[in-house]
Amino acid sequence: MGERHQPGGRTYIIQQTILPFKMERTDELITPRSGLGLFAEVVRTLGVPGKIREAFPRPGSNRGYEAWRYIEPLVLMLAGGGRHIEDLREIRDDEALRVLVGLRRMPSVSTFGDWLVRTGASGGLRAMRAVDEEIAGAIWKRTGTGEARAQNRPEDELAENALIAATFSEGGRSLPATEALKPLNPGLKNL
Repeated sequence: MGERHQPGGRTYIIQQTILPFKMERTDELITPRSGLGLFAEVVRTLGVPGKIREAFPRPGSNRGYEAWRYIEPLVLMLAGGGRHIEDLREIRDDEALRVLVGLRRMPSVSTFGDWLVRTGASGGLRAMRAVDEEIAGAIWKRTGTGEARAQNRPEDELAENALIAATFSEGGRSLPATEALKPLNPGLKNL
């Protein structure tokens, strides 16, 4: 039949099912995004945080966030299927994931939007492209596919995925970052 449990003095029954598993209550932190922990480990193994620190300027104040504090949640959000800047709330609200990857502090969503605009206007895409090419070259070197491919990758750069694929909200409608950044950089292309 099933097992009886008494959390908080109440008794309830979990019916036995056909599949061979049991459900239990736990007070441990859990996340539906545990695979992002492995992704974060790969990103760190490749040295991305250090390369970002080298490529981007330090924050203007002692209370500001370094570029990596913006880029890491963006990359996790995009790798986890997020498409809009508001999806960063999923990362922010997932305490178990944040503990797992060591993401203690995170800027607000509006601060992310401001940073993306400032970064897009001040050469941030070039900096991300340089980091992306260096990381891609390291990956291709490790996998034996050669560095020649790193020079011919205009469409799938981590830089453009991290900085352009996030979207802004304007007047209640979703606005792609490329559209939001066009007044600052008319050469941006839509994805």
